[in-house]
Amino acid sequence: MSRENAPSASQINRKGLDQALQVPLQFFNFHNDEGELVGEGDYEIINSFEDMRFLWNHAPKDPELAALEYAIDGQFPVGVLVDIKISRLHRGKGYGRQLTRENIEHMINSEGAKTILVIVETQPEESYDLTPWYEMQGFEDLGIKTQWGYPLMILR
Repeated sequence: MSRENAPSASQINRKGLDQALQVPLQFFNFHNDEGELVGEGDYEIINSFEDMRFLWNHAPKDPELAALEYAIDGQFPVGVLVDIKISRLHRGKGYGRQLTRENIEHMINSEGAKTILVIVETQPEESYDLTPWYEMQGFEDLGIKTQWGYPLMILR
């Protein structure tokens, strides 16, 4: 497996998102030993609670924001896995677990993250919800939704 930080074509379309959020997205791609692209994704490193509040567009007195502040407990920087996609051809081979672990290690060891969150982008049109999968990876559902309605989970 190899990891690179260059954005793929589909990730370039998301470039405007980091400008809108004012938190830079970090893009990554993963290739298997044969050099095939098996997955891609992005993450953010958030350095303050103000950036966190802006990211999820919550009002300062919002109960969900208070729950998030309690869960993070001042442990910044926070690494947020925003998106990990495994190509259909390579699903069910353990790549998702491996890519998730590698990115968590990267955020902790290279970016200094003290807390790890994941935004679980459920896809109703494809009838899947990865919340149970992330729970098996050690994440806990915070009962908080992002401004897009996606569940937010924390690695304990």
